[in-house]
Amino acid sequence: MHARFSARWRTYHYYIHTSKDPFLCHYSLETHYDLDFELMNKGGMMIQRHHDFAAFCKAGADCRTTICNVTECRWVQTSATSWYLAITANRFLRNMVRAVVGTLFLLGRHKITLEDLERILNEGNRSSAGESMPGHALFLEKVEY
Repeated sequence: MHARFSARWRTYHYYIHTSKDPFLCHYSLETHYDLDFELMNKGGMMIQRHHDFAAFCKAGADCRTTICNVTECRWVQTSATSWYLAITANRFLRNMVRAVVGTLFLLGRHKITLEDLERILNEGNRSSAGESMPGHALFLEKVEY
């Protein structure tokens, strides 16, 4: 049994906070955007219903397939100024979670609509999706075999 290839589900958390905190700066992304988490969670539900994630695959990556089964994609508030994105799937593409976060940030800032997100998912064009967010706030939380 191979630990990496035998896993059935993986869960990642991407942490963000909205106020200066020297204890979080190395493990969470500090952002001062006014984010609409309710809308971002609607976007997360849309992502859960989708299966081809070419729009979130690192440009130039050599992937056999961009098909993933996402079973969870939601923002969880942990304090008045901190949240994390919980995302679970059977597999992830390289850079996928960070690109999902960047795209959900666009949605939460009202830079794109849910209809735009649907179009981004359907077109599968990486340049249409949001920027790749910094990696220091991304953590593998759980692996199920």
